[in-house]
Amino acid sequence: MRIQSSTLVHLGFGKYVRSDRVTAIVPIDEDRGPGRRTLVQLEGQVDPIVASRAEDSIVRDLVQEPREVTQARQQQEILRDLVKRPPTGK
Repeated sequence: MRIQSSTLVHLGFGKYVRSDRVTAIVPIDEDRGPGRRTLVQLEGQVDPIVASRAEDSIVRDLVQEPREVTQARQQQEILRDLVKRPPTGK
């Protein structure tokens, strides 16, 4: 599992946190309801943030690279390959 630094993770209802600051994810069992699904503990904060998303979807976002980053990396690799190719002579 690899946590992406400087990547924002959506917690629901307009809440975002940096992925490298998350220290714990705890599902809410009691008093769970609309907007109350998971407690997210952040580095340097005493009280956890209440997230409206389920813990498994938050964890998935923490460990997976965002699609935009993956696409950008693939595009850069294609450009590098194109630049490295020797010109076709006439």
